[in-house]
Amino acid sequence: MSLTKLSICIPTYNRSKYLDRLLHSLSLNIHLPFVHVCISDNASDDNTSETVSRWQSKGLFKISYHRNKSNIGADRNYFQSIEMAETQYCWLMGSDDQLASNAIELIMPQLHLFDIALVQSKPLVAKSKHGKATTYSHILMRTIYDNINI
Repeated sequence: MSLTKLSICIPTYNRSKYLDRLLHSLSLNIHLPFVHVCISDNASDDNTSETVSRWQSKGLFKISYHRNKSNIGADRNYFQSIEMAETQYCWLMGSDDQLASNAIELIMPQLHLFDIALVQSKPLVAKSKHGKATTYSHILMRTIYDNINI
């Protein structure tokens, strides 16, 4: 039985620089053996494939990569990234997103508590009494109330 429980599903198109930042933010999280990264590239003409290859060679976490022969449209690419998942849970992320260093640590213990329909990471900026701005990751979950048919 695989220890992998969560797939990070990333549809992308010509966002190599941002994808590199996202993968770096994933590398700072602790539960990496439990994470499978699924990247669906919508026929990018930048260096997305080289960026993914560089991260795959580091071997820090499992990365599956598929490059479409032609652009299939954003919606189909989103679904394709999810179809690549081999786990019970998926977290759909934009290729320009970044995770807080403890985001996966926070979410992993929660996965078995809910049938999750949506997990969204939203940056939240707050100022302290001393005027220093701090960015937090706010994780929202919505449980499934009805069966969802797509």
